Amino acid sequence: MTYSQPLAHQNVVRFVKPLDHLAPRAVVAPFGLDAFISRLSALDKLSAEELSLVRGLGRFTRSHLPGTEIGANAKPTMSRFVLSGWACQQRMLGDGRRQIISLLLPGDVIGSLDPQDLPTDHSVVALTQVITVDATVLVKAVASGNPAYRGLARAARLLALGETTMLRNQVVRLGRLTAYERMVHLLLELHARLKMAGLASPDTFVLPLTQEVLADVLGLSVVHTNRVLQQVRHDGLLETRSGQVKIFDLEAMRTVADRGYGSSGCASRSWRGPAGGSPARVRRSEPPGSECCRSVR
Repeated sequence: MTYSQPLAHQNVVRFVKPLDHLAPRAVVAPFGLDAFISRLSALDKLSAEELSLVRGLGRFTRSHLPGTEIGANAKPTMSRFVLSGWACQQRMLGDGRRQIISLLLPGDVIGSLDPQDLPTDHSVVALTQVITVDATVLVKAVASGNPAYRGLARAARLLALGETTMLRNQVVRLGRLTAYERMVHLLLELHARLKMAGLASPDTFVLPLTQEVLADVLGLSVVHTNRVLQQVRHDGLLETRSGQVKIFDLEAMRTVADRGYGSSGCASRSWRGPAGGSPARVRRSEPPGSECCRSVR
């Protein structure tokens, strides 16, 4: 089943070039298993045997075109990992409106690594061209209780914990943050997750998303999403060019997003959460609950 048109044919966020221009450089180029291995290794130390098992998953890949469904009501026995590209978990309403529950990046799991989990109640759709790999072998290894796979089992538990944390962040983002804060909060989360997968530098990352997708993640209209992005740029927090986001003031962004409490959805052995700053020039743009946004000057 296909939801809307492929992203290459939609109006993209003003600072993102169409995907057909981005694809050769960063969006759909296969990363192999590097992102997934980086993600797991950030969660727990893996033995040579465990790394060998993970690398063997690369034989079972599948490609998914933008806008196509990757999985619906997936069971753990049908779990897959994202090797490259971006996808989303979404719920469609009867009138055609969509809420994106979470974004899936390289290294993320589609479904669950716990064989006891119930089937999911949402669909997973490719936002760009996506390459996934069958995770069945890994699910069986985690469930086996074999001490040789102790590191993978711990990493799987932390992956599940990270997903739960991201869902809580999304609840807070939609329920209590202003539109401006939502945007900054989401961009910080994406930056942290891509860094963990080895796909972002300390101040730069790729954002191959359309206005429509960002709006559906943040619960905003497309027009309002565009205005908020312009305001974030105007305030000097970041620069966006050719699908690349360059962060100028990370501490200011953390202050705006109120992320000093150390919750990123990116659990790791060493990560302790961003430290909040209080730059004088950064201020709340809207009162809580307001849907207004300062005009671009």
